Amino acid sequence: FPKAQMQIARDEGIKIGCNTVALSVIDQRPLKDLLPYCKAKKIPVFAYGVLMGGFLSELWLNVPEPDDRDLENASLDKYFVMIRRWGGWRLFQRLLQTLAVIAYKHNKTIPLVAMRFVLEQPGVEGIIVGNRLGFPTSDYTIENAEIFSFCLDSTDFDDIKRVTSQGRDLFRKVGEVGSEYRIRDEQGHVLSVSAQ
Repeated sequence: FPKAQMQIARDEGIKIGCNTVALSVIDQRPLKDLLPYCKAKKIPVFAYGVLMGGFLSELWLNVPEPDDRDLENASLDKYFVMIRRWGGWRLFQRLLQTLAVIAYKHNKTIPLVAMRFVLEQPGVEGIIVGNRLGFPTSDYTIENAEIFSFCLDSTDFDDIKRVTSQGRDLFRKVGEVGSEYRIRDEQGHVLSVSAQ
């Protein structure tokens, strides 16, 4: 939930055990106000979308921009739209190249660096990394455990920020966390919320 909805729930006396939000190297909207709010109120945050449906991996490094009709599932469609809104495929490739250099430095993979980036944000208590049915995932499960064997240093964060700061501010471009799931009328009023 975004900060405003969290405040409403708390004002109504609802005790919030945790909040799950989309957060990645590209989609850093929760860093604006939600994570500081949750941290101040001692509400643990768990992040999903950390790997952007698999886009944040070696699989997409140094490859041409895909045709959106060729993407295999709705998750990739959603994150491809987010990549375009943020800065496009060319900037995304620069980000992947930067993540690859950091991964090489730590003897890890791009997904591990992307996960570590999110896990090290103040207020993030854990990350949710999905496995897709029909895909071999046991290797990734073992690899993902390596996330606890290293930390990013200030140079890594600076290198990532140098690229991500060239993209659009998704908080201003898309709206607060979860706003991409709300259907609005011409006046901007929320008509319905689609399932995530």
